[in-house]
Amino acid sequence: MSQAAAVLPIAESQVRSFLAPARNEGSPEAMTRLMGQPIRFAILRALCAHEALSFSDLKRLMKITDGNLSMHARKLEDAQVVTCTKGFRGRFPRTEYRLTPEGRHAFEAFAVSRDTAI
Repeated sequence: MSQAAAVLPIAESQVRSFLAPARNEGSPEAMTRLMGQPIRFAILRALCAHEALSFSDLKRLMKITDGNLSMHARKLEDAQVVTCTKGFRGRFPRTEYRLTPEGRHAFEAFAVSRDTAI
């Protein structure tokens, strides 16, 4: 017969640091990594030009696959640069993306710094 493994108490701080290592997501380096990726930069540029774009519109503009767009949009959403609203237009599902005010400000600052660096 097998023995049950002993469960040792672990401090919550140890669990949190293991599950989600501390990162400064708002640091300039993190924003450069986030926005400097060409597809994400193009998504942000398109959202700057339009108030909101649907998933289908972004996919058509970017000429990328559903999975690729979904992954890049999720990273921008996790960083609170864009918001994602899911709903229906008639009977059809519609996912819509918008820049947050903070996201617009951060992207405009990033774009200016990128242009001056070149």
